[in-house]
Amino acid sequence: MSGVPVELDLAGDPVELTAALVDIPSVSGDEALIAESVEAALRAQAPHLEVIRSGNSVLARTALGRASRVVMAGHIDTVPVNDNLPLTRSEGRLHGLGTVDMKGGDAIMLHLAATLPTPRHDVTFVFYDCEEIEADRNGLGRIERDLPGRAGREVEHIYRPRKHRQVFAVQAKGARISPAGIHLVRFGDCSHRLAVGQLNDLGQLRAGCRRTS
Repeated sequence: MSGVPVELDLAGDPVELTAALVDIPSVSGDEALIAESVEAALRAQAPHLEVIRSGNSVLARTALGRASRVVMAGHIDTVPVNDNLPLTRSEGRLHGLGTVDMKGGDAIMLHLAATLPTPRHDVTFVFYDCEEIEADRNGLGRIERDLPGRAGREVEHIYRPRKHRQVFAVQAKGARISPAGIHLVRFGDCSHRLAVGQLNDLGQLRAGCRRTS
């Protein structure tokens, strides 16, 4: 499904941004509208980033010449709708398809992309398609094939939900972009380290990780 991009306020409340993303249907294979909305918002609200479209995936990169690069990747597709759209709210909670897996994570990544123009490390934000279906359609694989080197290889954080908490999955330096073999740490800790430059000691973040083939 494609159409007029939905307006997204990247610098506003991440909870409301989550709600807006959830209400854009994006079942695997049908991510055109959410990709167009994310791309339009990043181009308009994050002029400090280079924005690249790859199919229905969107990359946004700083180019600050830092010594290392952090990659944050989150998928924008969902499993099929099961009477869980549009989003509903109850007692301060959001309920709907993709709230946890993983549009809440995407919302925080988009918020960081728009509001953190000069991080201590260069950053690549990857919003990719077709994660919930067969691996040969996964947007990360297409990005690696079609845009070699554009995501970066220094440190890789795959943003994943776990037990209703937003966490990063941290891979070893030089590993391929893959959610396999990852070490989970809390989002708040990683975002603080990204902002103040405490990701330069990779030993702690690499504990328990393994390289992926």
